[in-house]
Amino acid sequence: MRISASQSVPFSSLAFSDGAATRNTPPDTASHQRGEPGTHSDKTLTFADVQSVRNAYKLAAKFFAGCQLDIGKQKVSLCEHSFDVGLVLLLAGERGALVVAGILSNALSLPLKQEREAVHRTIQRKFGDSVASLIRAVSHPTSDPYALAAAHLKERGNAAEGRDIATLRCSIKLDLLAKANEFFKRASSGNGAEGEGGEFAGVLKRLELPRIVANLGPQIDQFVQAGVSPLLLAQFLSEARQFTSFVLGESSAQRLSAKYGERYGIGAINSPCADGSPLFPSDLVAIRRAAELSSKYFEHIGRKWGPYETIPLSMHEFEVGTLLIMAGESRDVVVAGLLHDLFEGYVQGPDLALLKSEVQCLFGERVLELIEGVTEPQKSSQEGNWLQRKMVVLRSLHRGDRDLASVACAAKISTLAAGNKMLYSGRPLTEWSSGSYHANLALFQEYAQFFRDRNVSPILLEQFELEIRRFESHRGKFTLDQQEGRAANS
Repeated sequence: MRISASQSVPFSSLAFSDGAATRNTPPDTASHQRGEPGTHSDKTLTFADVQSVRNAYKLAAKFFAGCQLDIGKQKVSLCEHSFDVGLVLLLAGERGALVVAGILSNALSLPLKQEREAVHRTIQRKFGDSVASLIRAVSHPTSDPYALAAAHLKERGNAAEGRDIATLRCSIKLDLLAKANEFFKRASSGNGAEGEGGEFAGVLKRLELPRIVANLGPQIDQFVQAGVSPLLLAQFLSEARQFTSFVLGESSAQRLSAKYGERYGIGAINSPCADGSPLFPSDLVAIRRAAELSSKYFEHIGRKWGPYETIPLSMHEFEVGTLLIMAGESRDVVVAGLLHDLFEGYVQGPDLALLKSEVQCLFGERVLELIEGVTEPQKSSQEGNWLQRKMVVLRSLHRGDRDLASVACAAKISTLAAGNKMLYSGRPLTEWSSGSYHANLALFQEYAQFFRDRNVSPILLEQFELEIRRFESHRGKFTLDQQEGRAANS
């Protein structure tokens, strides 16, 4: 059965086996049982799992800021690649430790601001030994962004490494193949940047693409033997087929697809997964396309995270989308979460009408409605007053349904976390919001009651109520008549 906009998807759970990852679980927090999406059923998604995945995205944004991979002639943000790998693993229903390892999979490869051993110790401390060991297993230490991408694409691996490492390798390579395919599509069609078409042959030679293609079939064998998820396998085969078509021609691509599709019963991208999952690989492709669009528009826009750090706005969008995935929301709700700030004036270039047309064309009317429903008036508008802008969204939410409330809840979790970071660092609230502390607190408390009334997922409610408790813990710093001024991140 194909997923509709209103149908909730019971993604499989995320379970940590390493005790270090559950240290901060509140004693009164209940865990939630998930549905049965195929081979990863009857697991438990804990409060600590959700927190760990959120923290991994923030750590990746800080570690990888300004770093790039080089896929031939195409420069790819390491943040974007890391966010995408985490998203692919979440959508395949992998456990939390594996998702965190995927998000941080390149933390020990390229040189970062910290030494590799210091980065390794940070990962161990925050997520435990098992996550650190998984990251080490898929690392390719180098100072060359091209060498790193090439190493991931050329490596063969082996089934004896086990399912977790094979799954990590599959998701990393899947994302790199998808990005290479996008470049080849633009270059071969002549629709790319000036000179891209002429660079095509040079890229083929530099990346030794025939060698990469020769490894694709044996890698599929290894992934199947290691027990990689059918959802990942279907997407990998689809990208491998496109890649082979660009390099060796369509007949070779058809042979690859037919041989391995028939050998292992890997469904086509528009066929249901053989393991009984309610998801179609094509639904996951739509979410990945939304993630790509989110990175395109938000990667280069900064968002304050505490007084001393700025991270890409795309991290906020990915955190919102990730929360919605972990809460088991539908495809359209997840896509709306990944793009929820698209109409708020951050994006320079295409006008609002063109942005809306692009969303409607790629994802449909329902996604457009959800994004519009959580969009605040721009600060330069007649409704530019802080409270007026917030009330516009609140009134929209009251007219909307549970899906709209879910997108808003996930967005408010991430926004409130940024405010809490600022207050924890001892900075004035004005560096985060234009509203007073007590006005913000009253508004968020009203949101909390609204989300409960709309039966928003307990996973989202837990995270939202946690952030409110943290915000309330700073109450003593503010008096009732204290007012704060303007700030950029309201």
